[in-house]
Parts: sequence; structure tokens; C-alpha cells
Amino acid sequence: MRTKLQKQISQTQDLEAVLEKGSRLLHILESKSPISQIRLDSFVKSETGISPLEKFGISFKNTYFLPTELGKLYGISGREANLLLENLGFQKKLEGIWKLTNSGKEFGMEVGEKFPQLKWKLDVLL
Repeated sequence: MRTKLQKQISQTQDLEAVLEKGSRLLHILESKSPISQIRLDSFVKSETGISPLEKFGISFKNTYFLPTELGKLYGISGREANLLLENLGFQKKLEGIWKLTNSGKEFGMEVGEKFPQLKWKLDVLL
């Protein structure tokens, strides 16, 4: 009987620890920028095989990022990200301004009028 009771207490404590850890992780995910969330999600997923972002219904499928932000995800500079996007045929520099190519329109969008910029879906570099 004592062993059974100790086992139940241990399982309850384990469950409480898991819930506390999940609660802390959710708080971290909600308070971070999308780049930080994706990095943390990738780390946790590679360590556990489970993606906390997917678990909590957080998706960046329709989110657009600047080349600098994409570069941070892949460990390269914004300039290198722009050159990579150009080499992939998704953008072209015309009169000092990056413009989408026809194939780039699937992954990117132009924003800003006075200072035009291109933003990209995460899928662009996959």
C-alpha cells in the first residue's frame, strides 16, 4: 500500500513538473519575437521531437519576414540573404531597389511606398 501511494505521489509530482515546464515554455513563446519563437521551437522539436508551436496552434505559415530576419534564422547576414534570394531568381535589383520577379511573387510581397521593401515567407529558403 505504501509503495502504491508513493508511486501515485511521484506521478502527481512528475505531472505538475511537466505542466509547470509547459506553462513556462508557453510564456516564453508568447513573449518572444517570431524569429526567437521559431528558433526555440526548432530547438525543442529537435530535442523532443514535438513542436510546442504546433502544439499550441502557433503558425508562421502566412507571416512575412525581412531578408535580415530570414538571415538570422539561417545564420547569414541580411545582405547574404538578399544575394541568395537573387541567385534563386526570386528578386532583382532595379535602380537600387529590390523588386520581386515572377517566381518570387509566390513567396514574397512588396511593402512600403516611400521606402519599398520586400518581405518573404519562410518557405522561400526551404
